[in-house]
Amino acid sequence: MKTKTPFNIAPFTPKSDDIQYAGQISDFPDLPGKIGRILVITKYFPDGDSHRLTVHGYLIHVDIETGEKKSSYKETLEDWIVSDAYKVVLRDASGYMIANPSFIPEDERTEGEDYTELQLTPYKVLPAYIRFSRMMKTFTVPAQTLFQKIVDMEDEFNSIFDVYGNIQEYLINKPLEFTNPVNPINRI
Repeated sequence: MKTKTPFNIAPFTPKSDDIQYAGQISDFPDLPGKIGRILVITKYFPDGDSHRLTVHGYLIHVDIETGEKKSSYKETLEDWIVSDAYKVVLRDASGYMIANPSFIPEDERTEGEDYTELQLTPYKVLPAYIRFSRMMKTFTVPAQTLFQKIVDMEDEFNSIFDVYGNIQEYLINKPLEFTNPVNPINRI
């Protein structure tokens, strides 16, 4: 389970009409000391025709013990695109993965037989943009609340904010990891 050490983000959150979203995400596990992070989204562009949500933003790093902003860490998020190029595991309201009834366990498979991706995946998955668009249609909540859910899921389950560089390449090339939360919290 990731750590999110609570701290007052208000002094570090930019005050601007250009900011679409700002919120705390998990502490960065590979940094020395307790370094809290604030995700700031400056703009995002949903494109239903191309099945893409392009997100632009940056991270603010704060030394939680001293209360100082750290400028020595890379802040820019590069190429965060929610698209159908990668898949996400579907989860219930408690954050648990939803079992795939078509899954065939390894010990029940016949050697030499070809199996579909659906039969080889233990949990239900959807392309990321399709999942996002279904969330938009299913839940009548403000876009900011929905966006917070997307940020929380990407932070907790995909760990994209722990990887600096090309986020899109990371998501496309990273195999699905199947883990359920230890202490479930309400998630979409």
